[in-house]
Amino acid sequence: MTHRAVSAATIGFISLVLSGCIGAGVVHPKEDRQTHFSVDSKFRSHLFGRQETAPNPNKTEITAAWGKPDKVIAQGTHTEIWRYSNGFNWHGVVLMIGIPIPLMLPLSRSYTEVYFAEDKAEWALTSYGSWSGGCLCPDNEGSMRYGFRKLE
Repeated sequence: MTHRAVSAATIGFISLVLSGCIGAGVVHPKEDRQTHFSVDSKFRSHLFGRQETAPNPNKTEITAAWGKPDKVIAQGTHTEIWRYSNGFNWHGVVLMIGIPIPLMLPLSRSYTEVYFAEDKAEWALTSYGSWSGGCLCPDNEGSMRYGFRKLE
């Protein structure tokens, strides 16, 4: 790279940083337990809570929506846990210096577990990626605005 190209890239980067947002965020896994849920064939990694009056799905309904589980764990004679794998959970940080810079690794698995008593689902647990962080950004009036999302 020539001296002129390095200077132009440096000036462009500094301008972007000075005119953009600055902040950081943390990406981490989170678990969510639902005692009343419904199944959705597209989104098994996120359980949808629903009213307590409707019954939880049974094994046939869950198999029809999600297919066979990746793993079945017997917990006694009448209790089972069905585990579905949903990919990876990413762990790390995202730095915001004008543009987002993700520094993350896939360190754990995302999953959904359904706990059965007899044929009925009692409750379900899902593990998925979540994030927390904040940033400071200029607005149209020349002052700075901030946003923040705390760790859950």
